[in-house]
Amino acid sequence: MARPHVFIWWDEFDRQDLPCMCMRCGKKKARWTKWSFEKGVYKNMRNYRRIRKTEIPLCEEHAGFLGFAMITASDYDDEKGVWTMNVHEDFQAALKKHRKAEVKAWKEEEENENADPDDIDDEKLPPGLRREPEKPVRSKVGFFLGMGFFAVVMVIGVIIVLSVCGMFALILGVGMMARRQQ
Repeated sequence: MARPHVFIWWDEFDRQDLPCMCMRCGKKKARWTKWSFEKGVYKNMRNYRRIRKTEIPLCEEHAGFLGFAMITASDYDDEKGVWTMNVHEDFQAALKKHRKAEVKAWKEEEENENADPDDIDDEKLPPGLRREPEKPVRSKVGFFLGMGFFAVVMVIGVIIVLSVCGMFALILGVGMMARRQQ
């Protein structure tokens, strides 16, 4: 099952204000581990890599020297946050619950519980009330180009195999006919 994209704000990473469970497998005991999110940027006919370093919660298995977490960024905004992929469902549920608790505490802390979040700057709101940027749309062009290339290579391979086998059969057939005539 494909795991959906999850948006996490940079200030949540910076304050380590996330559930203390592994983002990859959902184990309860996790430690904050240095991590880099990358995205490719095409500018002036050149490809560049943008890297944002932060810390994320990972268990010993995924954070170790040979840890293989594969928490990747499908896109990120330098100022707001990152759309992450391959985040475990348990972490997503815990993050949702954590954000709801933050919203509840924020509303209790505010003088006016009926304050309209639309009237307040996003930076001052808890992450559960902020407006997430649009989800990144994945282009299918790369998939179809890859599949087209694969299909062309397979067709050429089949033609070569049939040609070689056909020539081999033709040579055998001519040889057999020559033996019959003798």
